[in-house]
Amino acid sequence: MKKLQAWMARQCKFWSSQSVEWWVKRATVGWGLVIFFIICSRYKELMNLGLNELGDFFAGMFGPVAFGWLVLGYTQQGRELKLSSKALRMQTKELNDSVKQQTAMVEAQKISLENHERSLEPLLVLTHVETHLVNNHGYETFRLDNTAAYCESVRMESACNGLRLMSQPLPTMMTGDTEVFSVQPIAGKSQIEITIYYTKISGLENSQSFIVKKFIQEDGDRIFIEKLPFTRREAVAAAS
Repeated sequence: MKKLQAWMARQCKFWSSQSVEWWVKRATVGWGLVIFFIICSRYKELMNLGLNELGDFFAGMFGPVAFGWLVLGYTQQGRELKLSSKALRMQTKELNDSVKQQTAMVEAQKISLENHERSLEPLLVLTHVETHLVNNHGYETFRLDNTAAYCESVRMESACNGLRLMSQPLPTMMTGDTEVFSVQPIAGKSQIEITIYYTKISGLENSQSFIVKKFIQEDGDRIFIEKLPFTRREAVAAAS
């Protein structure tokens, strides 16, 4: 009994696993044998039929076969469309992944270039040297040190409340170079902005700015220098 059940299970699995094409092909062969048997057994009667009757006979006999192959054609076409749609979805996913990878590579390259440009920036340090005044006339002397990369086309501009006071070109500055320049005297309890414009070794232009404040105290005037954040200057340049 168990052997019979196992055999029946194998048969059910075999027959149910066959495709539509398998069934249509074998049904066509079987139906062809039936037609052949009918023709052989009724050969004399078929010979006595007229052309219209004979045509109706063959149309009726081959109609199921034609219908079966028509169903098979639609089934195969649907399967091919399904496979094509799946392939298109896979291609779309691959293209999206490729675009994401390219975007990530571009962002990484952009960050790398930005870091490289930052490494080419000079690091400027501004120091107040002395104040020279005679009858409220004179000048303020500053020293500018470059502690990092080479820069050229250097130019100093001083401004107060957005109004440019003076502009002065400076020599090309190598790493470790020092330049001295003078500006108009700073009035008591006021401030000016000194901006150093330059061209980096990469050919790009940039600038660094310093706020110079003057305080009057009992023991004398004091000069305080604040360097504006470099990233802030980049943001301002980008916004303009």
